[in-house]
Amino acid sequence: MISAAPLPPEHTALLMIDAREEYVAAVGSPELLDGLSAMAMAADLLRSVRGAGAHVIHVRHVPGGHGGPPLRPGTTAIAIRPEVEPLPGEPVIATRAAGAFAGTPLYRELADRDVETVIIAGLMSADSCSATACEAIERRLRTVLSSDATAARSGEPGEPSGVRDSALAVQRRRGAEVLSCESIATLLGAATA
Repeated sequence: MISAAPLPPEHTALLMIDAREEYVAAVGSPELLDGLSAMAMAADLLRSVRGAGAHVIHVRHVPGGHGGPPLRPGTTAIAIRPEVEPLPGEPVIATRAAGAFAGTPLYRELADRDVETVIIAGLMSADSCSATACEAIERRLRTVLSSDATAARSGEPGEPSGVRDSALAVQRRRGAEVLSCESIATLLGAATA
């Protein structure tokens, strides 16, 4: 069910998930066919969230060292994309799990900021974004997933949105709201009007 309830910025946080270089540039894993488009939308969403005064927390998966050399910490493959780089004061949570909550201080960061709603954007919708959404729903947080600021690898060349759309449909059935960046920005603005 899609809610039309406003998103009060003081109780809302954008979780920018795994917006790292390897997914949109050929430096590690195969690039996402819609990764650059998703990052452009994520950058727009990030500007809207910051402009509304909502909280921003970045989440970056840090491989455990099993991957090849491009995925080791400190390499360009795991660098956060420049268009969604953290500003001073915006926490960056490192995780080794698919979800952003397990084994990290994320829930404490949200509680300390009195956050009741999380907006999830980034990469990849069928993996880290979906796992984080499940964890947020389990913690009874209002969970909003961006439909256009996420991306996923495709099983079929030229059809990346099929995997993303399937992942988002599953999260919608679990209780997440799946909204466009434009709708999210409108709901953030409605809360301050």
